[in-house]
Amino acid sequence: MKRLTIIIGFIMLPLTFISGQGRRPITLNTGSGYVMMNEFTGAYGLAGTTAQFADYFYGFTSSHGYQWNIRGLGVNQSMSGAMGAGIFFYESGKLFPLFGDIRFTINKQRVSPYFMARGGILISADDFDRLTQLFINAGGGIYYKLSRSMALNIGPGLFLQAGGGSRESFVTINAGLWFKP
Repeated sequence: MKRLTIIIGFIMLPLTFISGQGRRPITLNTGSGYVMMNEFTGAYGLAGTTAQFADYFYGFTSSHGYQWNIRGLGVNQSMSGAMGAGIFFYESGKLFPLFGDIRFTINKQRVSPYFMARGGILISADDFDRLTQLFINAGGGIYYKLSRSMALNIGPGLFLQAGGGSRESFVTINAGLWFKP
């Protein structure tokens, strides 16, 4: 009987520590789910702005995807992966971006930093063969939580597009609204 009591005690001991910590297990992602990001983007060409689509652009993008909340070591972080589309107005015409978007937010409080990376294709409706280009965009910024399901973001980035024998680079500013029901 004494041996059985010791065995039951050893089994119950870890359960006592787990329930007494008051933390959620790392595998519980109660805040994970669908996320939508709508952003306005403005960009200014950095060098070689004499080529077509190299001086400046502005536009709008919308991304839809999934956000994973990561809880571990006392740090609340989240990562989202999304697909998006939009329209960019250049000095020479317009291009339509289709892209993948990855974002990482640290310590999600009312005001939190985030990092993002995008990559995809800029499609020209006027001359698909000659003016369609590939692009990458990396940046960061500040995430300001408005309510439980909405937040504003603003931040700078670097944008590189290449295609048709040319390569252009831009400094960008992104401002938008995140929605997560």
